[in-house]
This record gives sequence, structure tokens and C-alpha cells, in this order.
Amino acid sequence: MANPKGSFYTTQLYVALTAGDWASDTPSRSIRRGFLSWPELLRKFRKHRLDAHEVAEVASHTQALSLLLIRAQNTSPEALDGDQTHPAEPLTLGEECLLPEERKEEARSGYNELQKLAKNETVHLALAYYAFSLGFYSDVLQHLTSVNFEDAISPINASNVGSVSTMLSVPVSQTSGPTTGYASSLAELDHSLKDGRIWRLTELIRGKCLQGMAYESLTPKRLDDALTAYESAFLLLDQINIPKSLPSSTGQANVESFTRYRELWRWVERLLWRTAALSSKSRSLSHTHRILQIYQVQSVHWPATFRPEHRSTMAQLHLHILIKTYNPVTRVSWLNETRSIVTDYRLILTATTKFPRAGERNEKVEEFVDLCVAAWEENGASGDQTGWVLDILWWATRFTFNSQRIYRHLWRILYVSGDIELARRTLKLYVQVVSKARETGSVDESDRIWVETLVQGARMLCRIPGGIEEAREAGKLLKRAEEKVNERDNVAAANVKRAKGIWHACMALRENDPSTRPEHLRQSLAELQASLKLHPTPSTHFHLALASSRAGQTRDLSAAIASAKEAVAGSPQETRYWHLLGLLLAAVEEWKDAKYALACGAKIGDEEDNGGEELKSGANSVNDHTQDDSSNRSQSTGDPGDGFSRSLLDEYALRLPAASGLLQPLPDYPPPTRHERFEHALQLRLTQLALIEHVDGPENAGTKWLEVFSWVAARKGLGEERRPPSVEPPSEHPSELLRSVPIQPLTLSHSQPRVNGSVDIPINLVPPSPTPSARPGEEFSEAQEQNVFQEKDGHRGKKMQQILKDRVHKGQAHIHTISRKIGGRNGLRIKRTTSMPDFMVELNNSKPYQASSIHSRQRLSMNLVRQNSPEPPPPPASPKKQPSIIAGRSAREKRLLSNLWLTSAATFRRQGKIEQAKAAIQEAEVADEDNADVWVQLGLYHAALGQPEKAIASYHKALVLNPDHIPAFIHLTQEYLKTERVSSPAGCSSETPPQENIDLAAGLLSGLTRGAGWDVPEAWYFLARANKLQGRLDRERECLNFALALAQERGVREITSAVGTCL
Repeated sequence: MANPKGSFYTTQLYVALTAGDWASDTPSRSIRRGFLSWPELLRKFRKHRLDAHEVAEVASHTQALSLLLIRAQNTSPEALDGDQTHPAEPLTLGEECLLPEERKEEARSGYNELQKLAKNETVHLALAYYAFSLGFYSDVLQHLTSVNFEDAISPINASNVGSVSTMLSVPVSQTSGPTTGYASSLAELDHSLKDGRIWRLTELIRGKCLQGMAYESLTPKRLDDALTAYESAFLLLDQINIPKSLPSSTGQANVESFTRYRELWRWVERLLWRTAALSSKSRSLSHTHRILQIYQVQSVHWPATFRPEHRSTMAQLHLHILIKTYNPVTRVSWLNETRSIVTDYRLILTATTKFPRAGERNEKVEEFVDLCVAAWEENGASGDQTGWVLDILWWATRFTFNSQRIYRHLWRILYVSGDIELARRTLKLYVQVVSKARETGSVDESDRIWVETLVQGARMLCRIPGGIEEAREAGKLLKRAEEKVNERDNVAAANVKRAKGIWHACMALRENDPSTRPEHLRQSLAELQASLKLHPTPSTHFHLALASSRAGQTRDLSAAIASAKEAVAGSPQETRYWHLLGLLLAAVEEWKDAKYALACGAKIGDEEDNGGEELKSGANSVNDHTQDDSSNRSQSTGDPGDGFSRSLLDEYALRLPAASGLLQPLPDYPPPTRHERFEHALQLRLTQLALIEHVDGPENAGTKWLEVFSWVAARKGLGEERRPPSVEPPSEHPSELLRSVPIQPLTLSHSQPRVNGSVDIPINLVPPSPTPSARPGEEFSEAQEQNVFQEKDGHRGKKMQQILKDRVHKGQAHIHTISRKIGGRNGLRIKRTTSMPDFMVELNNSKPYQASSIHSRQRLSMNLVRQNSPEPPPPPASPKKQPSIIAGRSAREKRLLSNLWLTSAATFRRQGKIEQAKAAIQEAEVADEDNADVWVQLGLYHAALGQPEKAIASYHKALVLNPDHIPAFIHLTQEYLKTERVSSPAGCSSETPPQENIDLAAGLLSGLTRGAGWDVPEAWYFLARANKLQGRLDRERECLNFALALAQERGVREITSAVGTCL
């Protein structure tokens, strides 16, 4: 019968050895639940296990040697958990497990005593441990030749031998189950601890680690033997099947799976650390990556304070390799692995770093931030993936003080994420911190980085909608950049000049000062031309085309087209380049080439939709000004035959290269987000429709709207997910199609068009559609349509007219204060009609469709080409409410969808389909009730029906929503200038507007043409008309000449609203 006490103390001894609590006074318990010291535990073990003398001796000498290895100043059990040394070079392996001279004599005594024991594998493993601590490296290898490591593999897990991937899943204890599974109970798992199998595994892993360390010391110039020894231990690591402890009920971390197996984890970490460090200097990236994956999986059991220096180095190695081996095909798994490493490294830094003292920097946190930003950039630098990086940056601000590096990353990523106001404030803080540091001589940022950041900051301020103050702030940043730019660096100097050219255009548009505008536009063109000569890029050509197409003395459409072609040739995958080229070609009436260019851009948009989720967002393609500046990054392309076959570091490297070397140079403009790519493609399709309508007539454009709405539905969930054919798609790739559009080399620069936050509907001098024939079924009576302007609010039109008069007298003062006095949001509402162009139902008649939950009504399928619609049937008794698709959209998406409906409404109106036009306007109002363009189109609808009062009231509402809305002003003054019949006392009659209306229109248009509407031909045309009615014929002639000059080569759409004002 087995001895119960013998079994008990055997278990206690194995538990104490595996826990590695060598300096503890109470490493175990007695059978009476008392505490036992190491000597007492060994005495009781010897007493009750007379057959295990060698086990007791080996355990006693192992504990004695471990005590000798612990530093004299720290005898806590955690001493061996920390890093033995903290070298300045983190990749220096150091002399671990070696005794100082003053302690070697005591160790030799224990070594000699062990040699007297009967030789078995346990004794040989202990002798190898002693021999290494004494520096007898050859003896270590001699002792380990007597150990059969291959037979140590457990038969239970023999099927897993040789598969490193078996270590890439970590069990977590939850419920009872089989011993090899995820849910093994602690009782079953502890059995391997109680019977000594875990301790046996610990000794074998220790032996393999010592074998590799001995080879390192014996052959320091030939480390293949050491690596082979280390990697042969991976078969032993396969046997580790310890469940991860779950958090406690209070949510605190539970490190039981570490403390109970502390000595095992010490040797596992040491072995993997040394393997990865050597592999990074001699093996391929993919080979080292697999080792680091094993390290990461095993580390889930370790607290953040365990070997923090080693683990920090391993995390940096891991992130370096992930960044260098990025492959868009495995983007999702790559991102998950990267974020897992980032989370673990962040926990380590949180536990081991502190807020820096005065004059110090937390370089570890700053290096970590650089790695995170580099990973984000490698993944495409998209605004859709900024959340986790921003979380790291905000965390880093708690462990650093005014870090210039962190502020530089923070403002840029905040802008890409869409938080423009906070990005602007952070940029301002960055400039203040760096400027102060430069005054005191404690600057951390190089001149090149400082100039690049200032240029990008100025570009951001010019890009975002804002007032004159933002533009002036951008000018100050560019002035600082000019002071520090290296004129011999053509790339940097070209970037500054390009930014200055964009800034001058921005100032011309935001100042609205006719006295300074021409000079700003001239300077813009000159700066962009200078930038192009220093370092030509597609972006520079694009902005040059914008500058050359802008109204004024600098306008040259031939040069603009040449620049747009150069931009397309340099970057054929940029949709906006093709779009601009198509607009410019249409402006000079080259209809065939314009259609061709737009079809190329549409094809690119479709390709991005098909494969865009697995491809990078285009940071490299838009990084024009850095094409010659990629030498500072040693980046792999992800091709196994290219970057994966080389090692990460050179043979003699002692530290990792700086993470800043992995950062990509700042792109010329941020890569577009998924929504922005959709918006660019949609704007291009709207231009295609405008071109078709302009060339072939509105009746031929109507059928194309089905394709556009089908395209939108397939990408934005508005209907059945099916992709219709593009409008006149090309058959070849865009780069092939480019050959059909001759490109003439032209050394010019680009300029920035007007900065405008909204998408205005182009104003064309097309008279309103004629009123439909007066048939009872087609009249718009008060019974059919609720008058949105109630009788009790009839005085509001006069109020608005008086306010406009005041505005004429007071210059360009805004009228925000009257937004609640005239037709507030609840005072004006467009009633939905039951007869509307339901594009979605046309696409999929089998599925019901409800555009919005705001207004409910029955939807009828309707043939859009049908001219006579039958009377609609009565609505159903209780229609089932469906969730609103519009309600869940962002404000930007709502505005885009609203403008899409409004553009279709304008087409219907020009076709004479008034009912369909009104229905589309109603859909636009549902999509975005704050869109001023809705009320402009409603005003045009009423004007087409001969209802000037309602038209004027609609324009008033548009001005309430946007007091500077140019189309609303123009159409409002157009109504004011319409003639009415007046009888004279002599019996004669004449047609003339009231003098009051003429003066009001002239005053409004004078202010408009001096400000934001200076380049709108309609504004000058109606101003000429007002001057004529006032009897100022000379002024009339001047305005007409200017309107004619602006109208010539105008194009089918306004370039600013179609492609924006700058990249």
C-alpha cells in the first residue's frame, strides 16, 4: 500500500520546485496544514520517501544554486522574474545564469557532491546547470549528451510533435473536461504538477536552454549550433498545456497560472528570448515571425512586471516584422495580430514606466507610439482605422510631458479621423511647444520634420471649411516653414511652394476682397509653377489645372487640360484626376474625349469597390512628393521571394533601428476614406449625367438615373445589392485608355480653387419648364398640396424682404439671428406626394421600399417614361412601419444623398416632368432637412408653375438655412427682376418690376459679385439687368461683358462642387 505521507510530501516538493520560490521561508505546507521551510520540506521528503534519495539531493542543490544566482541585494522570489541586466543595447544577450567569483567556491562544493550521486538524467540535468553557472561550458554539453530529450515527449501529445502551430492557441480554464482541451479542470491539470511531469518538463527545457547558451559562449562567431539547440526545444514547448487563469470576481487580474509555474515560465521566456534575438540577425523574417508568435502565445500567462525589458524588445521586434511583412491579402489577421501585440506592450509600459521628470523624456513610450503610427500607415493610413491609434496616443499623453513627437502624430490622425476642430487645436499646441523648444535649444524635431509638419498643417487649414482666420493662420505656418526649409532639398522646397500656391488661392476665395484677389491668384499660379519645376508630381499638376481653370486673368483652359493630363499620367488610379480632366475637356466642347475620361474614372471607382477592402487605401499612390524619399524605409513588399527571405537585422546589431525609420513621409494629402471614395465616384457619375443631358438633351439623361441609383443602392444599402453597368464603361484599363487622350508636356503649376464646405447645385441660364396644360388631373390645387406657408404667416415674406434691404444697407452682414423668425424648421415642411419616382422599386419590384420613416405614404411602382399617370389608389389601412435607412446615416452621407435627389429633380424639371421633380425634391428633404439646396429647387419648381410668391418664400427659407447661399440669392433676385404689367394715367401700359425690387436686387447682387459670387456669370448677368432697369447703361455693359467672359468655356458643372477645391 502506498505511503500517504510520502505521496503528500512528493507533491509538495514538486509544487515548490515548479513555483520556484527559492528564497521563501514557507514554500510548502505540512500534512497538518502548517507551513514548511525548504530544509524541513526536504527532511520530511527524505523521511517518507526513502526510495528517492537522488530526487531529494537534486532538489536541495537546485534550490541552493538558485539562491546563489539571486542578487545579494534582492532575495525576493521576484528577483529571477526581472531582467538580469538592463544593457544599453537591448539585443545584447548578456551573461545570464553565471555566478560571480565570490560565490563560485560554494557552487563548486555542490557540483562535486552531485557528481557523487548515481548518474541518471535528472542528475545530469542538475550537473549541467551547475557547470554552466561555473563557466564550464564544455562540461555542460557533455552532461546533456546523456539526456534523451526525444523520449521525453509525452505519448499523450505525440500527435502534436513537430507542429509549432500547436502553440498558437492558449487554453483557458472554465469548466471540467478532457485534459488536452480548452476547458480542463484544475484538478486534472494539476495532476501533471503533482506527479512531477511539469517539473520534469521544466528541467528538460532548462537543459535545452543551457545547451544553446553553452554553444553561444563556445562559438560566438558561429551561432547556428545555438539556434539549432534552442529550436529543438520547441518540441518540448508543445507539451505545455496550462490553462490561463480567468479574472477574479472583482475584475482584478489573476496570475495563478504564472505563480504556480513560475520556474517553468522563467526558462521558457529565456529560451524564446534568446532564440528570437539570434534569429532576427541570421534567419528570414518569416522564420523569426513564427518564433515571436510562439513567444506571444506563451506570454499570456505572464504579468506585466515579468521580464519587462525582454518583453519590450520582443514586442518591438514583432511590430517591426509585422510592418515590414504587411500583405494586403491577409489584412484582417495582420491587423488582429498587430493590435494584440500593441495591447500587450501597452500593459507592460503602463506597469513599468512613469511620468518623466523635468528635463527628461519617456523615450520608450515615444518609440512605442512611432511603431503604432507606422503600423497604421502600413495598413493604409485610413480614417476608418484611426480609433485604436488615437486610443494609444491619448494614453501616451499621460506618460509624457509635451512630447513633440506625440503631438505631431496626434493632430494629423485627429484630422484624418474627422475631428477637425480638435486637430486644429492640437496643431496649434504642437507649434507652440516646438517653437518654445527651439527658443531654448531643447528641440527634438529635425528641421525637415518641422517643415513637413508645418506644410501639412497649413494644407489642413486650407482644406477644411473655415473663415479668414484659418487662412491667415495657415499663412503664418508657411512663413515659419520658409525660414527653415533647406533650399537644396528640392522635394521639401517644392512642398513649401505648392502649399503657398494653395494658400494664395485660399486667401483669394476667403477674403472676398476684389482689390487683393487678382494678386493672390497670380501668386498662386507663380508658386505652383515654381513647385513644378523643383519637383513635379501628379498632385502639383492637378492643382495647377485647378488654378488655370479658375476665372480671372490667369485662366487658361488649354494649360489646365495639359496639366490635368499630366496628373492622370502620373497617377492613373486617382478618380479625381480623371474627373477634372473630363470637366475641362467638356468646357472646351471636346465631348467624346470628355466622356472617355469620365468613363475611365468610373471604371477605377468600380475596381476600388471590388477590391478596396483588401487593398491599402492608397497612401503610397497619393504620396507624390515622397517618391524619391523612400530610401529611409527598409520595407518589404510582402513577396516571399523579396523581403521575407532576408533577416531583420545585421549580424552584429545590438539594438533595433529607430521606429521613426518605419514611418512613411507625410503624404501630400490624406488617403480618402471609404465614404470619400464613394463620394468621389458619385460626383463623377453626376458629371457623366450632366454631360449626357448637355449633349443629348434631358430626355436622354432620364433613363441613366436608374443606373446611378442602382449603383448607389449596391454600395450604400438603398436597395438590392446588385451592381448595374457603368454609364458607357470603357473596355480597357484606364492606363490603356490614356493613350487616346494626347498629353502635351507642360511645365506649369497648380492652384487651389475656392474653399467651400457645401456642394452647390450648378446654376444654368435655362428658363423654367412651361406650366403643364391646364387639365383638372394635372393642376396643383390647394386640395392636392398643403400650402407650406400658412395664412397666418403671410407677413413673413415682407419680413424677409425688409431683412434683405437691411442687408444691402449694412453690407454683407449675415442674417443668422432671424433663422427662427421666418419659417422655422417646424414652420416649413414639404408635404409628400403619392406619385414619385421610386428608383428603388424600379430596380426591385419584389421588395417594398420606404425612403424614410419621417413621412409615411404608399409607394407605387411607376414607369418613368410614362407621361400620363393614373390616379393613385387610396393608402392601405395600417401600413407596417419599417426602419428608416436614412436615419442611421452620417450628416455627410445625408447631404450627398439629398443632393443626388435634387440633381435628378432638376433633370425632371427640365424634361417637363413637374410631378416627378417635386417628388424627388421631397425625397431630398427627407434625406437632409437642413439642406438649403432643397428649398432652391423647390423655388425653381414653383417658378416653373408660375407661382412667384411661393418661389420667393422658398428662396427665403434657403437663406435662413444658409445666409450665404449663392444660388438662393441669384434666383431670388431673378424673381425680383421679373416684370409685371403697370397701367399709366394716359391709358398706356408697360412691363417693369417695382422700383423697390429693382433697388433691392441691385444691392444684393452688387454685394454678391464683390464677394463669394465674383466668378458666377449669372450674378453678373442679373446685375446687368438691374443696372439697365436703373438706367445705368454703362455699368450694364460692363457687367454683361464680364458675364460673357465667365460663361465662355464654362463646362457642364462647376469644378469646385464636382472635385473640390484642393486635395
